[in-house]
Order: sequence, then structure tokens, then C-alpha cells
Amino acid sequence: MMKKSTTIHTDALGHVSRCEITGLETVYEGDYRTVYELDYGGEVTTIRFQKGAPSLDGFNGTTNEALIAVLLDRLKHMQELTPCLENESAIDGLNVTMRSLRARAERVATQPR
Repeated sequence: MMKKSTTIHTDALGHVSRCEITGLETVYEGDYRTVYELDYGGEVTTIRFQKGAPSLDGFNGTTNEALIAVLLDRLKHMQELTPCLENESAIDGLNVTMRSLRARAERVATQPR
């Protein structure tokens, strides 16, 4: 399964950035896993997500929580440099998201397999 979309974003100053995002289920190290490629006109960033529970399958990719932690770190840094309500709101929203994902992980960990 493969999905591809092109995202075009114009910031408040009128700068346009174009990013082609390709998400696919792919075989990696003999197993299927979700991979995203972000292509900024030839410069590609690849994100490989964790397949299965790290406690059962080992660490084999990144998690939603890890990506959110990166965004939180960046936004907190931006908030230190240029404090604003929008950064604060984004930080609050990501913290809510992180708490929800942790609650899900705790619930799933306690369910019988």
C-alpha cells in the first residue's frame, strides 16, 4: 500500500515550501513496517516507524512519541526565542497528545496477549 501527497505551505511572510510526502508499508529487514519519505525538492528525509512493541520486538524504528518529543523540543526553543500564544498553544496541544499516547501504551501493556 502506498499513498502520496504533495503539501504546499505558505507561511505568514509569503514563503512557499513544497514537500512531497510518501507513506508506504514496506519490507525492511525482512518485515513490513510503515515508512514515510519527505522530499523537499531532492532532499529526502526518511522516517521508519517502530514495528511491534519494543519489549517484544526490540527497538526497530521511531515512535509517535519520539517525533512529538522532537516537535516539543523545537517549539519550546522557539518559545524561548520568540514567546507567543501560538507556540504556547501548540506546546499545550502536543503535551495533551503525548499524555493520550502514554495512556494508550499503559492500557495496551496491561491487556492480556
